[in-house]
Amino acid sequence: MVKKNAQKFFWTCGIVLFIATSLYLALGTADEDSMSEKEVSSGVSKTEEISLNDNLVCIDDSETKLKFVEKNYNKNKLNIPSDAIPLGSVNDDLIYYCIKDVQNEQIAFQFFLQNMNTDACELLFETNQCFTILGTSLVGENIIFAEIKGENDFIIELNAFSLKGKKQSSFEFATTSLPEIDVLDSKVILSYDYLADEKIFQKIVAINVLEQEEVVVKEAEYSMNETMCSGVLLDGVKATEKGVLFQEICFENEEMFRDESGVTKISFYDYETEMSEVLFELPYKLSYIGGSAEYVVTNQYSYEEPKENTGKILKKTDNAYVAYSIDQIGTINDIKNTWIFKDIVIIQCIYNTYVLDKCSMECSIINDSQYVCVGDETSIIVKCSDGIYRIDLLNAT
Repeated sequence: MVKKNAQKFFWTCGIVLFIATSLYLALGTADEDSMSEKEVSSGVSKTEEISLNDNLVCIDDSETKLKFVEKNYNKNKLNIPSDAIPLGSVNDDLIYYCIKDVQNEQIAFQFFLQNMNTDACELLFETNQCFTILGTSLVGENIIFAEIKGENDFIIELNAFSLKGKKQSSFEFATTSLPEIDVLDSKVILSYDYLADEKIFQKIVAINVLEQEEVVVKEAEYSMNETMCSGVLLDGVKATEKGVLFQEICFENEEMFRDESGVTKISFYDYETEMSEVLFELPYKLSYIGGSAEYVVTNQYSYEEPKENTGKILKKTDNAYVAYSIDQIGTINDIKNTWIFKDIVIIQCIYNTYVLDKCSMECSIINDSQYVCVGDETSIIVKCSDGIYRIDLLNAT
């Protein structure tokens, strides 16, 4: 669970650790002891039924239908720099960026376009010096990202650049902490906070950067008395085709960071109805929420001690959610991103990536996948410890 009070020591350390870990993994460091397919496939999973009517969680000890299968995917190594971070492809062109060190402990980001057939490469544009960027995504023929300026009072500038290197638009606002960001199509989903009257106000907004339109998804507030929290914390956002998934945690004078504190509600904002509803409640907080309203992907939050086998896929049925546990996803191997397609669900973790068949509920694993970008369900681009590959998901043995 990403904490949002920038004035709290643990929160600040968590943000710095998150950024450092992300950059560390993105620049090519892998865990030599990543789990093998054989190790994961031997695990035993359980199911849960989560009622939509009374929001109670009922545990069912029967075995789940989720199974792990070994697959060998076709991998094609791409001839791009080892420090490149791939964003995706347009026709035969691969889009990626590299991080450039500049003065005053700041960095700049250089975006490139490279033809995958001829290896011809060109620099599209370079950002200004900044603290970091978040939510970097390739949307059609536009690159969208949030540029973070300053380390205490953050100024966030949302930018959209065409692949011709031309700035299309920008959107700027101020926040007291690093925002949570997710991007799908032309919508940028932002969760950020600001201080007023000794309270922390939060807002989730959906911004169409190209059209300069903003929709307020949810607003909440909470207060801190030393380590004790009262109010509602909005934590974790996921952009979906139909709306926005997010987590609401209600505190009543409780320690925010304790594993057992708070009442957790999983909510969904529907673009069509312009309303949000609680899908279900959970007996614990989440460190990650993603997927869609029909396939909610979660991982349990843990601060006091690491937990194992806490990842879940919650599949919506006619009158309930059935939750399938995912072995080896836990505190250490947390979820970074998810993609939902017609036939498959892709779950990227810190050390590996899961590909789930929605029909059979069978899952395969791509190990050593430090960074993943996905355009559709036919192929993905994966940064591994020994290079960057395009992996064909349709042809596997």
